[in-house]
Amino acid sequence: MKKKIFMGFMVMGLVLFLKWSIASEVEGPRIQFDTLEHDFGKVEEEDILECTFNFKNVGDAPLIIERVVPSCGCTTSVVSLSHLKPGEAGRITAKINTSGKKGLIKKHISVFSNDNRNPQVILSIAANIIYHKTEGKTIFDPECTSCHVEPGKGKLGGELYKAICAYCHGHGEDGKSALGLLEMGVKEENCIERAITDGIPRSPMPGFSKKHGGPLSKDEITSLVEYIKTFGK
Repeated sequence: MKKKIFMGFMVMGLVLFLKWSIASEVEGPRIQFDTLEHDFGKVEEEDILECTFNFKNVGDAPLIIERVVPSCGCTTSVVSLSHLKPGEAGRITAKINTSGKKGLIKKHISVFSNDNRNPQVILSIAANIIYHKTEGKTIFDPECTSCHVEPGKGKLGGELYKAICAYCHGHGEDGKSALGLLEMGVKEENCIERAITDGIPRSPMPGFSKKHGGPLSKDEITSLVEYIKTFGK
């Protein structure tokens, strides 16, 4: 009797093991990209950059692209197919507007899917923008306000600088994708205020004052001037 009970447990265990083995072989949806990076190298400011990232469902269940999120407003992305059967392929086409940009830039696109092993894939796009010829006001265009305007609303001084100025000029005086203010010749208090209010001629620096179509009030500009005066001290 005990032997029969033991054999019964052995059979049940074997059945459960086989079910687990079969289940473990089922991968589910799997997203696979040909490449995760694209480098345009040197380009001219004002160029519209376009590249394609090809991907495939290498799993054995339907793949769903839930959303595709660019890192900023100047980058757009379009997915050719959001529901892919096993073995089916798709592509994500990305475009970057380089107007008002300078130097090395790197943009990212986050791809979210129902691949439970890899639910978020980050695509990277790089370029070296070699010169400026576009009026700086392009940063106030609707597609750019998410980086250059919206983060600064309700802020003053250092917080305002970090929210909208540091994106281009860096967190100090050294500069980033744009020159640092001191490097642009902005040293005296009246020069700093004039540069922020009216912009700098023959440069991509626009006037940020509301009277020039920018987002900043007189009080906000004054708070920035007081903060920038601390640079180099």
